[in-house]
Amino acid sequence: MSVENFLKQYPANLDVRTIVEAKKTEGRSDMSLVAILAAQLAKEGRNGAREIINKLNPSDTMSEIARGDFQRLSVVDRNNMFTNFAGFIFGNSVVSLERTLVNGEYDHEDFCERYNLEINSFQLERIKAGTEKIEKLSSEQLKRMRSLVKEDLTFSIFFEEKGIQALPNTLRRFLETTGIVPLIQNDIVPKYKPRANFLVPNGIL
Repeated sequence: MSVENFLKQYPANLDVRTIVEAKKTEGRSDMSLVAILAAQLAKEGRNGAREIINKLNPSDTMSEIARGDFQRLSVVDRNNMFTNFAGFIFGNSVVSLERTLVNGEYDHEDFCERYNLEINSFQLERIKAGTEKIEKLSSEQLKRMRSLVKEDLTFSIFFEEKGIQALPNTLRRFLETTGIVPLIQNDIVPKYKPRANFLVPNGIL
């Protein structure tokens, strides 16, 4: 189970729409088809990262591993782990961005809770929302975000140079801290977007 598995389960053709619509019916979800696809990518990315990380000592945390324990993994495993983690972060970010446009505010506490719940089955460092649990967005920023989504209903645009600065500040700072954005841009978006394109224009706007 991994990003690679996601690519097999969700083909870049019209079949992906049928598959995701079935997921929506099955889960009675109020999310758009695009967000459901992103959530599935997050799930598969989590599973892929967990499978590789669990090769290490199960008592390890992400902070301990970052100081050198990843070197115990092969180069292939390390690269695959980071790619899967990028898929996990990207998918959860898209779900949060959709909720942001629906609610008019960014809920970082919700993002952190979903992140921590997803990694509960393996050893990664938990994240905390801190004091900025809810980020109120100005009408101008919401307008800018909606304009970008109208350009690209897959939400991929928020991970391009023109879109990153329009992200809610709290989410953007988190992404920049992880250093995962280049991996998302190079390894995840090119695989996700061709699939998500078959799900629009059934976006939320």
